[in-house]
Amino acid sequence: MSAARPMPCPQCGYDLRGHAREGTFRCPECGTETSIEVMRDWERRRTEWRPVDTALVLCGIVPGMVTTLTLLAGTPGGTRWGFPMSIVWVACILLSIGLAWIGSDRHSPVRRAIHTLLAPIVVTILNLAVALVLSAVGLSILSLRADP
Repeated sequence: MSAARPMPCPQCGYDLRGHAREGTFRCPECGTETSIEVMRDWERRRTEWRPVDTALVLCGIVPGMVTTLTLLAGTPGGTRWGFPMSIVWVACILLSIGLAWIGSDRHSPVRRAIHTLLAPIVVTILNLAVALVLSAVGLSILSLRADP
């Protein structure tokens, strides 16, 4: 690793440039013992695509998305939401895809929050929030059209 590139601690992510030396050394932030070789290996593993990680995130997101869309589909009257259900479906699907993409980075803060068991709850809440915002915007548009 060159000195110009960040050298994050494998445990906490603290930039170890200036602290790294040959052999082993400790991270001043978390105290983890590491070496330049370990950091190189960690950087390589951190940036490679992991299908298993993406699958875990998607397995959490799909139930949340299905729950949200089932709840929305059970609501009588599409005009009550202000938008056709197809727009709500597309918004929820795009949000879920975005969460899957963000969650596929092993070290992102979102990944820590979206564990396999929590993902359906998180996605359901986020999708319902998007649907509520869309319904508020849609109802505003409908009320503007209705007013002469």
